[in-house]
Amino acid sequence: MIRKLLFCIGLFALVLAGAANAQIPRKSGGGLDENGIPYSNRYWQSQPSNTVISLIRKPELNENQFVLRITNPYTINGCADIGNYAYSAEYKDVYLDISLGSLTVDMRDQPQYAHLHCPRKSKSPVADIIINRTDLAENRTRAIRLHNGTDTNYYNIKINENRVIILPDENEAALVQRFKPQKIAGKKSALTYWFYPLGTVMLWVPGMESSDQETLTKLRSFAQDKNLVPLETVFQDFQSPLTNSRYQYFVDTDGILTDNDPALADGKIIGEISIEKKVYGLEKDEIKLDKVSVYAKTPGMYE
Repeated sequence: MIRKLLFCIGLFALVLAGAANAQIPRKSGGGLDENGIPYSNRYWQSQPSNTVISLIRKPELNENQFVLRITNPYTINGCADIGNYAYSAEYKDVYLDISLGSLTVDMRDQPQYAHLHCPRKSKSPVADIIINRTDLAENRTRAIRLHNGTDTNYYNIKINENRVIILPDENEAALVQRFKPQKIAGKKSALTYWFYPLGTVMLWVPGMESSDQETLTKLRSFAQDKNLVPLETVFQDFQSPLTNSRYQYFVDTDGILTDNDPALADGKIIGEISIEKKVYGLEKDEIKLDKVSVYAKTPGMYE
């Protein structure tokens, strides 16, 4: 009776352990990893079913490079150590062919049963493919073919000297979409990337509404006094990638702000402007001037 009870408890724990990792499906088959270690029921590969894509910038890249990021549409939570996606990329005919591989899930150092404690982790596995616009031009690339197993999605490329846009091919609307455009809060499109000139900065006043034209005018006047050039005068076709127009883009052509200042990555105060504020009184309303800080930063990953 005791042996039977222990068997039932062990079986129940295994079921719980399997349920905890149900969102990370195992890839069929065994095999060895690159170090010759065999895969097992606690160390396996997983092929994604659906992913989202975006174009992002990284500070270590040069002015011709950008990143196509492929990631999960959700964050994976659990005890396992989860690696990033493997991938391969090559230029073929008029296409940039990208094949998404699997990720590795490692539970070998974690408790075997779900009722035992383990440190839970959040992970968003990615495949970051660095693309050079010079290579796109030299290979006369018209589209990106994204492969996941037997499924393929096409994204057409529109590129000029200022920006690149990738758009889902309208002719494949009936196909299975394994790679969907990512929806990023505050950004108009995840699939537009601007090749900003050296010295590009974003200026803003905290708390300013998009409709506050008075503060916006004073902000632009402040930028002009510092010899900052509006980006739309450098890039005639520039449109802000952000939904909130309180962030204004300028080019620091003199390098006064952007010359080797790491603080600009997170944002820093570069001055003040005075704005009018109405103060309501018992007898009459008054207008007084408030000083507010002006912040500047270099464009971030999605900006």
